[in-house]
Amino acid sequence: MKVSYLALFLFLIAHKVIGQTKVDSIPFVAYWQNGDSYNFKVTKLKQQWQDDKLIKNDSATFQANFTVLDSSETGYRIKWAYDIDWSKFSFADSSTSELIKNIAKDMVMEATYKTDEVGQYRGLENFEEIKNKMLNIFDKISEHFEKSGKMPPEQSKK
Repeated sequence: MKVSYLALFLFLIAHKVIGQTKVDSIPFVAYWQNGDSYNFKVTKLKQQWQDDKLIKNDSATFQANFTVLDSSETGYRIKWAYDIDWSKFSFADSSTSELIKNIAKDMVMEATYKTDEVGQYRGLENFEEIKNKMLNIFDKISEHFEKSGKMPPEQSKK
């Protein structure tokens, strides 16, 4: 009897316990509450190396904020807001700098969306607001290029 238990035990160890399943990812379940807020600083680096020497080192940084607006048993309402500090960028000419200052207020984007109970995206709530901001930015850019003569009016309308 002891021999059969020993044989069964060795068999199970050799086959790494058949009841276990292989897991390639860790499941993530959201446990957020109303008012939870997380701030992020996102930096994009663009570096170029030549002969083990750094010859180009550009970076762009923006602030992002994740806020839970509403929490229920069936899901969440989340607001992602991000803001780029355009004052840290330099531009070749003053007209481009003026254009960026003119559209900067529209560049502050906030996306409000719904998720299911585990935080998986379900839908954007403020699509119209985002669309209108983007259209306003495109209009200002087109107007700028028309006034500067860099683009004919017919082409900028397209």
